[in-house]
Amino acid sequence: MALPYLSIVNEPSYSRNTMSGAFIRDVIKILGPKLRAAGLATLVVIPDDVRSSNAAAKTQTIMADPLARPYVGALATHLYDESITNVSQMRTLAEQYGLPLWMTEFSLGLASSAGLGSGPFDDAGLIHELLATYNVSAVDYQWGFFGQWESSSQLVILNHATTGAQGYTGYTLPKVYYVTGQYSKFITPGARRIRVDSTSGNVKTSAYVDGTRLTIVAFNSSTSVSETVPFNLAGLPAISAVTPVRTSNTENWAALPVISFTGSTFMATLPQRSVTTFIATLPPLRLDIVRSGNNVTLSWPESAVGYVLQAADQLAPAANWQTVATPPTVVGGRRVVTLPINANEQFYRLQRP
Repeated sequence: MALPYLSIVNEPSYSRNTMSGAFIRDVIKILGPKLRAAGLATLVVIPDDVRSSNAAAKTQTIMADPLARPYVGALATHLYDESITNVSQMRTLAEQYGLPLWMTEFSLGLASSAGLGSGPFDDAGLIHELLATYNVSAVDYQWGFFGQWESSSQLVILNHATTGAQGYTGYTLPKVYYVTGQYSKFITPGARRIRVDSTSGNVKTSAYVDGTRLTIVAFNSSTSVSETVPFNLAGLPAISAVTPVRTSNTENWAALPVISFTGSTFMATLPQRSVTTFIATLPPLRLDIVRSGNNVTLSWPESAVGYVLQAADQLAPAANWQTVATPPTVVGGRRVVTLPINANEQFYRLQRP
């Protein structure tokens, strides 16, 4: 099985590499056709650079070339030595070219260099900003484990004896492991982020849908104030309860009692410096069809992010399903498409690419 992605070089602006955007562009123009000639669909990740400002400059050079552009599958940056606000340059380029944006290297302490503090809960703020503000779809933590070297930054600390044979004595899971896990453990791969608004300056909230699974992550950034806040899920299908899991200064993935809804709202208390993940099950997605005169109106929940409406003239296994050209409009929390009725029998479905 071929690798789906590869990177030409790690941190091309770092002194040991010093590769220009033009050099990487030319490598892609040579390598891309050779991969395709070998039957490999591998795409290139660019430029994986040390800073977002460096990454943006190189990305512009590479993507401006129409011969290199088709072989690029994702944009990537690291977060060293400058404010996180510079990631906005990469977000703009990702949106311009319709590519995912990845943050492929950071660790505990980088939140400080990005202007967001320096502790494990500040990393929650960093992750939130990357996901919710800069539309990053992958966040990679650098220091997985390195024994007792750089132990203050590791996600997992491997312990070794300091005398005798210096053998392995076990491992330690630091607070940053659990804080990061409030996102990575519960947001499923392939989930789509949906819009969420917060009325509290302390509470940073993001929400994700994957089929019938809803995940909400709320980070209370305050160092002194506990927040009791309402969560209003207007626009989503009816949900009766959420299951919260929390990491705080005194808790690690603590399973909390199920919280019931009042209408479309539930209340939750978020301790200072804590990350709480709420998990709920959405009703199965249903496509509603209503005839009105010579038209048919199809609708489905607005929360069904990433689904497209398709049509076919038969239900046989070999049916030729085609995406409906008419884009949906959002009306009353539902995505709506109105189509004229024609003489041919038509079948419709929702499909997630």
